[in-house]
This record gives sequence, C-alpha cells and structure tokens, in this order.
Amino acid sequence: MRSLNFEVDFGEGCGELIQYLSVHNDLHPEVRYNIMHMVYVMLPRFEKKWADCKDAFEQLIFLFKNINTLHKMPAGCKDKALEAILKSAKISKLSAEELMDYERQKKVISDYAAALAYADEEGDRRGVLRTAKRMKANGEAMDKIMLYTGLSHHEIKAL
Repeated sequence: MRSLNFEVDFGEGCGELIQYLSVHNDLHPEVRYNIMHMVYVMLPRFEKKWADCKDAFEQLIFLFKNINTLHKMPAGCKDKALEAILKSAKISKLSAEELMDYERQKKVISDYAAALAYADEEGDRRGVLRTAKRMKANGEAMDKIMLYTGLSHHEIKAL
C-alpha cells in the first residue's frame, strides 16, 4: 500500500494541518460554488503520538499517517471503526497468493455459518411439524394448530 504521507503546496501562509478547499471560477474569483468541497489533511504535519490524540479525529489521522508501520492497534484503542480500517489496510498488503488463502478462509467460515443457520432453521421446522402432527393426532382444532404452529391449513392437512 502506498503511503498517504505527502505534502501538497497550497502556497505561502497555508501551513495548517487541514486545508479546506472549494471550487471557484478563475475568471470571477469572488464567485464560490457550493457543489464540491475538498479537505486535505497534511499527514507529515501531524506529529502527535497515539497517547496525545485527544479525540477520534486525531486518532484517525494518527492511524492514516502510521498505517504502513502499525502491526496492531495502539494500546487502549477500542474503536471498532479504526480497527476495521487497519484490518482493511493489512488485507490490501497481502500478496495474490495470500489474498486467495484469505478469501478461501472467509468462504469456509461463511459456508460453515450458513450450514449452522440452515440446520437451526431445519430443526425448528421439524419441531413445528412434529408438534402439529401430535396436535392433529390428539384431535385439536385446525384453527388452534394453525395458531400455535404458524402452519397453513394446507400444510396441516398434508401431515
């Protein structure tokens, strides 16, 4: 992954960490358009350590500046969004072979979760059918069976 750690020269007197830009007409510089705004964060100008970041925005800037060198989240960070950014950055650094392995592992986990969910649903369905069969065998009214099992008249009749 390429570093985002570079400067853009916005001219003399523009030394702030964050530059807010908008579109204007070169022939009429007094006219500003409200159609596009850009925010540039000059990462090289951000010199704080993790412990010195006082809010989530500064933590985000720290993460972007140091994303190529971080191997894990800084101590004390519990922000799930920042963890997701770091995880995405790590994935983007994988070789083609490593990425294929990663995707295979994700598929195995997803398939396993889907199989468990299906088995759970199928087990629930079988339990409902078993209950409906018992109720029908014991002479319970069709409306009562439908109410307790959620099955249709047609489904109960087919049992």
